[in-house]
Amino acid sequence: MAFQSSTKPAIKLLAGVATTALSLGLVASASAQNSQLDPTFGTVSEGQGFGSVSQTIQAGGDIDASGFAPGCNGFIADAPDLIFDYSGDASVLIEGSSDADTTMVIEAPDGQILCNDDFNGLNPGIETSFGERGRYAIWIGTFEPIQNNTFPDADIILSELADVAPPVTPTPNPSATGFNANQPPTFGEVEIGAGFGTQEFTLQAGGQINAFDTNSSCAGFVADVPDYQLTVAPGTGTIDLAITSDVDTTLVVVTPNGSVLCNDDAVDLNPGLQISSPSAGSYAVWVGTYSPIENDFFPGAQLTISTSGASAQPTTPTPTPGPTGSGFNPNQAPTFGEIAVTTGFGSQTFTLQAGGDMDAFGINNACAGFIADVPDYVINYQGGSRGPLDLGVESDEDTTLVVVDPNGQVFCNDDDLDLNPALSIASPAIGNYGVWVGTFNPIQNDFYPDATLTVTAGPSNDRGSVAPGSLGDRLRQTPTFGSVQLNSGFGGHAVDLQAGGALEGATLGQFCNGFVAEAPDYVVGYSGNLALRITATSDDDTTMAVALPNGEVRCNDDFAGLNPGLIGPEGLTGDYAIWIGTFNPIEGDVFPAANLLIEEVSTTKTHPSGAINSMSLTAGFTPDPFTTTLAAGGIIDASTVDPSCWGNIASTPDFVLNYTAGDWPLRVFVNSDADTTLLMRTPIGEVLCNDDTDGLNPSLSLTTPVSGQYEIFIGTYDPTAGNPNATLAISEILDEKILPDGAVTETSVFAGMTRQDFELLAGGSFEAFDTFGDTCNGFVASNPDFVAFVDGGGVDVEFTARSAEDTTIVVRGPDGTVYCDDDSGGDFNPLVLVDRAANGPYEVWLGTFSAVGNAPATLSIRDINAGTGTAPNVPGEGKK
Repeated sequence: MAFQSSTKPAIKLLAGVATTALSLGLVASASAQNSQLDPTFGTVSEGQGFGSVSQTIQAGGDIDASGFAPGCNGFIADAPDLIFDYSGDASVLIEGSSDADTTMVIEAPDGQILCNDDFNGLNPGIETSFGERGRYAIWIGTFEPIQNNTFPDADIILSELADVAPPVTPTPNPSATGFNANQPPTFGEVEIGAGFGTQEFTLQAGGQINAFDTNSSCAGFVADVPDYQLTVAPGTGTIDLAITSDVDTTLVVVTPNGSVLCNDDAVDLNPGLQISSPSAGSYAVWVGTYSPIENDFFPGAQLTISTSGASAQPTTPTPTPGPTGSGFNPNQAPTFGEIAVTTGFGSQTFTLQAGGDMDAFGINNACAGFIADVPDYVINYQGGSRGPLDLGVESDEDTTLVVVDPNGQVFCNDDDLDLNPALSIASPAIGNYGVWVGTFNPIQNDFYPDATLTVTAGPSNDRGSVAPGSLGDRLRQTPTFGSVQLNSGFGGHAVDLQAGGALEGATLGQFCNGFVAEAPDYVVGYSGNLALRITATSDDDTTMAVALPNGEVRCNDDFAGLNPGLIGPEGLTGDYAIWIGTFNPIEGDVFPAANLLIEEVSTTKTHPSGAINSMSLTAGFTPDPFTTTLAAGGIIDASTVDPSCWGNIASTPDFVLNYTAGDWPLRVFVNSDADTTLLMRTPIGEVLCNDDTDGLNPSLSLTTPVSGQYEIFIGTYDPTAGNPNATLAISEILDEKILPDGAVTETSVFAGMTRQDFELLAGGSFEAFDTFGDTCNGFVASNPDFVAFVDGGGVDVEFTARSAEDTTIVVRGPDGTVYCDDDSGGDFNPLVLVDRAANGPYEVWLGTFSAVGNAPATLSIRDINAGTGTAPNVPGEGKK
């Protein structure tokens, strides 16, 4: 769009405004206004398909508009407030909007003078003639003269209407050979119907065909086949298409009747189109680039599709009031108040008095009873509920119910619940609903009976309130938030929905968590060679279940934080039925919003240069440890291999070990700057997993390994971590622990030394009694955890440990004497006292009583004579 103004104008959308045209004959001006003067607030230049824009101005002036032309009102300035240059073929609605009572005067391109006062309330508006191009001079006046030079603010709103130029056959010109709206779309098919809302779709824009050759009103370069195919159901409301991209894009749509609709710059360099009252059928959509494609670079773009004003299916005939409905006005202020229905509304009750003097039959011949002329309540439905909009009435009298929805549809009921009426609107449109509660019999003696109106915005009563059907039955149900067909290369597809339901996730699969709905939330049909990554994000703790095309059900809870996600098998085509659940039960019919994202991903990854991916080792191998640097991570949720596993791994092993066993134990461990996990499949098919044995590094130990092939997968705990480098080490003797930076592993001990504490890791993969004797307990590392150098001799040294785990201790003196203890320090903590310790090093191992890996522990060392200490062991107790 082209604005020429000293100030930046505001831009806003206009939705659902009814229009009326007022056209007056040209009358010679008798005042000082002059359409040729420079406009005070700038010029707006637009072409076909610009959508809607607005310009903020100040209304009013000193000139009486009635002298401009008969029928003109108010007071205007001499120069136009705005010039609108239009080069399209549609009608345009020009409106004024202000807190003041304003008027409008327009000089059309043919010199005709158009005037209006109260088109919409106290705001003026004029619809231009179909396809009249040229310069429109616009004045916004004030109905009353200006006082004290105070000119009220106003907006001039320009909105292109849907009556575009006569349909143009999509048959391409010779230079557009290859353009074919009937070919399968590149990025997928989208079904649009009631309740579609707003959904986003990703694609790559551009192509080799000049859109101008397809239709002279189109711009840019498009592909030969559509990017998306839209299948629109009957009764669908207005459809808005909007494109966002980092480059200058264009938009081409071929409708079911062959009409071609085009737009270039609806908002900045982004195109958009609005299709009012769309015909049912297929719409082919292309997103082009304004400039030709270079170097085969097709830029990314996002297509946003929104629907509004969808036609609900009326339960009664046409809502046009009959003759006896005189005075009936659904737009008047309600008698008992307004009700705002938003997310989390649930079920609420409202009191009123029923009845009135108007025969409801006169409003619609399917309605019964007697109602008031104005609504009892107005429901402002703002969306956010997962199911229908339900209304019910309770009263001691025989009552009736009349509802007029935002589209003018009339819904009526008399005795749905005994003598009480009720209505359910399955796919409510956003907007205001007028509600009347009537009495079946006429009012007598001005007695208006009390009644209670119950409004429920949430799931229907049978949504998950009964035992779930079989998986096959559930898959045959219509998905709540729609479906889409995605083909290879679609790039990404996002949809907003609401999570949760009344059924436990375990009804879908043994390892499924949370609470889900009976029917799938969304179904994705996929045809491609890659894997689908399916993720959901929400402010709530959500879960996921997916029924794959092969019948397998996969589930996930916390793929990324509290958000679920999973990755399907590579190349699996067909329908993916998706449920998004809530970890906790739904309360008060509050179904949290969630965003579902579908992406194509490859399950392969590239290892660093020089990586060794397989090796044959025999017991007693050297050098020990064997090490290699690999790439960690992947897109497969390790819990889908075994529920006890963590992280995200590749689809194929990172390393294959062919091992010939002997009398040695076998340990596999990983060291990385990232938080890594480890999964190993043994020769007998057992799956072993570990996460944080040594800090954030995993390890696995086998006391009696078997010969055969070991498949090793190195994962990342964070699914967004990518493929960080990690060192894989395989050892028969090394039992390494990764301590925090700055950890102290040795000290000097001297007479009079008070207690000093050292933070270590207890545990290991070697049983202490195998190495140190039958009196020693627990699992320790192959190397000492700490060394204390006694200086001076004759010091009574106490070694204790404290940990949340049940720990043990082994101390070996300079002469080889071994001291062991388990629980002498109290609370499962060990204590060893070395009486009159000799000079030299004392090696200390901190163990765990059970094979739980490594556990944080504090080692304390002191001269027992330097302060009060715990009662010592009997000297020599526990020696080997």
